[in-house]
Amino acid sequence: MAGRGRGLARAAETLFWIALLSVVLASAVAWLAADWWLADLATHFRLQYLAFAVLAAGACVLLRRPAWLMVALATILLNAMPVFVWFTAPAVAVAGRAGPSASLPVRVAAANLFWRSEEYTAVRDWARGSGSDLLVFVEVSDRWARELRPLQ
Repeated sequence: MAGRGRGLARAAETLFWIALLSVVLASAVAWLAADWWLADLATHFRLQYLAFAVLAAGACVLLRRPAWLMVALATILLNAMPVFVWFTAPAVAVAGRAGPSASLPVRVAAANLFWRSEEYTAVRDWARGSGSDLLVFVEVSDRWARELRPLQ
């Protein structure tokens, strides 16, 4: 029975190391966000990467795994600064004013156009009927830009 318990512990430890390496990889990929759209997705989870790395560092200390501790600490460093900047960024003031009076109600409508779609008329009609102050379109190809020009 002791052999089975040891096997389960070894399997759990292996899964832990795989998870740690996955977080390291995702943290590194997040730094490529400016050059690769898929990497941009990884930037949305930096807080989770940081939390996992902190827990992993604690586990590495308890398990006496100094090499893995270095990996966990490197992951903490990869994610600490972006998380710090995110939490300490100043609030944006509207028109140079600060405080509650600085709010400015704006109606925003957004749509992902999917660059292969050809529903130009439907999108223009939707945009005109949206009653929004600001329209945000994602995946705007050259063709979509030409088709949306009448909305300007």
